[in-house]
Amino acid sequence: MLQSKFKKWVNSEVEKKLDQEPFSSLPLRLRIGICLLISSFTIGYGVPIAELVVSWYKGQLTTGLLKGSVVYLASWVVGAIGLSLTGPGCIKYPIYFSAKFINMLFPNYFKDNNVPDRNGKTYLLFFKFHFFRLAALIGILIIIFLPSVFFSHPYLILGIIVSGCLQQIHYFYGMFSAGSNFFFKTVKGKEYFNNRNGILFRFDDGPDPIYTPQILDILKAEGIQALFSVTGKNAEMYPEIVARIHRENHIIANHTYSHPFNILFLSYNRIKNELFRTSNIIQSITGARPTFFCSPMGHKNPVIGRAIKDLGLIPVMWDIRTLDTKASLERIILKINEKLKSPAIIMFHDAITPWTKKDREATALALKETIRVCKAKRYI
Repeated sequence: MLQSKFKKWVNSEVEKKLDQEPFSSLPLRLRIGICLLISSFTIGYGVPIAELVVSWYKGQLTTGLLKGSVVYLASWVVGAIGLSLTGPGCIKYPIYFSAKFINMLFPNYFKDNNVPDRNGKTYLLFFKFHFFRLAALIGILIIIFLPSVFFSHPYLILGIIVSGCLQQIHYFYGMFSAGSNFFFKTVKGKEYFNNRNGILFRFDDGPDPIYTPQILDILKAEGIQALFSVTGKNAEMYPEIVARIHRENHIIANHTYSHPFNILFLSYNRIKNELFRTSNIIQSITGARPTFFCSPMGHKNPVIGRAIKDLGLIPVMWDIRTLDTKASLERIILKINEKLKSPAIIMFHDAITPWTKKDREATALALKETIRVCKAKRYI
């Protein structure tokens, strides 16, 4: 009865979304909550049972009961955190992804009519079923004996903790470093100029009614093509400036609609909507759809990677970050001169955003000086 209800629920709910809502597409908050719920259930029941078995074998049943109780209580705390992160309907997600895993192992399991496939390979299905049972048995044995190994080998615990920390450091490097291709490949100076000489000036967050025209005047006077990474919201407000950027043969990149500072926590659908909406706005103004995507703050994760891949956008990063949103003119020029090379993409900002300076005068002056230096070095 329970099996038939489970199959019915999967057939009506899960199969519709198996390819539409992979685990990586969920917001980071939800993914953490689901992992905590699963960990809470696994640890809360697996470790106490294992402790009882091991302590009984060692003749230390009281100690095992005490340790098992502490772990069980701790698992409830972990579970409560998971519940708060996942919110309403949280229980469906562990079931949902368990069903996906079962469906991957047994493609015919959730079909209403469990008949052999057209090749009649029922033996293969039979083998998969018993292989799954064997794997589950091995997993249970590992859960039972791991605690005894851990408690008798503290250095092993330390090694696992260190390995986990290194993995997290690598993951954070992939999310926040401009030079990382951990989640998806990005375009920087070498890729853009194909290892030839060149400097591409990039301007983020615009257009701005005051400073973008000033920057366009400088670029026009110097005969330089640049990349403008525009937000859909600002493009809607100042379409005439976007039209001028396009008319003067600069590159226009998609910088999301609202420049979400929490982009790493957004779902696949939210990110895709931000990008799709912005591309439509740019196309309605210029007649051309943007090819490039510049992520807010340069942040990256698998969800962003999937969204830009599905929309056919090419991610662009930078080689030199001027920090012109905070720094003085002297600091901006000093930073550029310290790292100046060719080929390279140099990132400025032509618009005002929260928590930044209230003007971009230093950006315009630094651009003039950087162009002068680059021409003297024959980079442009």
